[in-house]
Amino acid sequence: MQSAFACKPVLVAAVIAALGFGCASTEPALPPEKVDPPAASPAVVLQALPGTWLIDVEASADSLARAQYKPRVTMMTMRVGSEAPTRQSATVAERFDAKAYREALGYWQNILDKPDMRWRLQFNADGTGEHWAVVKTGAAPANTPFKWQLDGWRLRLEYAADAPFKSFEVEMPSDQALHYPMQPIGDHLVLRRRR
Repeated sequence: MQSAFACKPVLVAAVIAALGFGCASTEPALPPEKVDPPAASPAVVLQALPGTWLIDVEASADSLARAQYKPRVTMMTMRVGSEAPTRQSATVAERFDAKAYREALGYWQNILDKPDMRWRLQFNADGTGEHWAVVKTGAAPANTPFKWQLDGWRLRLEYAADAPFKSFEVEMPSDQALHYPMQPIGDHLVLRRRR
């Protein structure tokens, strides 16, 4: 005959496991990033590009607010005594702070909703384009021409050397969103095609 205490270790383990499920950290996590559905092929992206693209304020503000929590590489120089200094890199990530994220989100929403940030990128089918934007506070929007090329999934925008905007190359896996890099201030702006 088996003792009633023989099952006790199994019962204790089951109770500990059940309690363990409720012991996860209560620290809030960065909300999941909204990702646009991928295009079926680069040809679909190429077909969608010609037209007018505008800043999506909500998606862009989220991108810029979450940039501070993305892992980044830092370089450290270390010297021991009279030895030659050595360099070492380390990946660091800011710990998520829900209040700071909400404040940054509100800040970027406010900035991006201003008339000075009403960018308009016009992609022409011939590989040229016009970037309409206020380049000097208080001035009317000015046209900055660019050339564009889609090579597979990579989109390249090329501005003149003296243009107020910098040339760049980005992956464009979706025909619904263009990620315009905003280095060094943040990650990227999200532009969407005007329908």
